[in-house]
Amino acid sequence: MSVTASTLEAMSLKELAALEGRIATLISRKHDQALTEAREKASLAIATARAQVAEKLTGIARDYGLKPAEVVGGNGKTHKVKAKRMRTFKRRAPIVAKYRDPNDATRTWSGKGPAPRWMKDSGQPKEHFLVAK
Repeated sequence: MSVTASTLEAMSLKELAALEGRIATLISRKHDQALTEAREKASLAIATARAQVAEKLTGIARDYGLKPAEVVGGNGKTHKVKAKRMRTFKRRAPIVAKYRDPNDATRTWSGKGPAPRWMKDSGQPKEHFLVAK
């Protein structure tokens, strides 16, 4: 079916809106079909590659006088490994600076961990660098 510009010009707003809805539905359906086909193709390619690798490995094992079960372990069947769950961590609030270098305001220290070099090199007590609250 071919739609010309003059046919579209002759259509009412309601007809154009209905056509737009049908086109969006068709595009979505075609997209889903293409995606399904691509997934099936990829799945088939992966299965084929796995079978070829298994065949090569079995051949290599036999060349060395081994049984596939000796190489794979157990009864020769593959087994799935459970994925480890990733631990989630709570996001902590940023540490507030308690000390600031009077010569460079961008240099700060929270008071945790080793004292920074600018504080050690100054020879001043750390109370001298306290940030006013």
